Amino acid sequence: MALGISRTFGFEPLMARSRTFRTAGPISAEDCARLIFVRAGSVLLHNELGVQQANVGDVIILGSNAMFGYEPEGFVTVTTICLDLDYVIDQVFWQHAAKFTDRLGVRSKSWIFKKISPDTLLFLVRG
Repeated sequence: MALGISRTFGFEPLMARSRTFRTAGPISAEDCARLIFVRAGSVLLHNELGVQQANVGDVIILGSNAMFGYEPEGFVTVTTICLDLDYVIDQVFWQHAAKFTDRLGVRSKSWIFKKISPDTLLFLVRG
């Protein structure tokens, strides 16, 4: 379970969960994009690019299938939101169809979809 999400119950386009971790988690990947909000404590994040520290107020953005592991420094409380990007892009397109010519326009004109593209390994927003 990678910082709060385990998708063992089938397809869910959007899922959120808050948890507190006190032990390290193995390096793993999920088939969804993840936004991880650090609410308390701090954590060391391990991925292919090395080790980064995240503290209270930081947001960790991971693309689909990004490999990473974590090691709390004492403890860490996070809220993780797991998103199926295709589903979210479809919803934004249909909700705001007058602003976009096609679904690709949603991805190219929105900064958040650029940040959580499938090739995003780890993007850390300092709080």
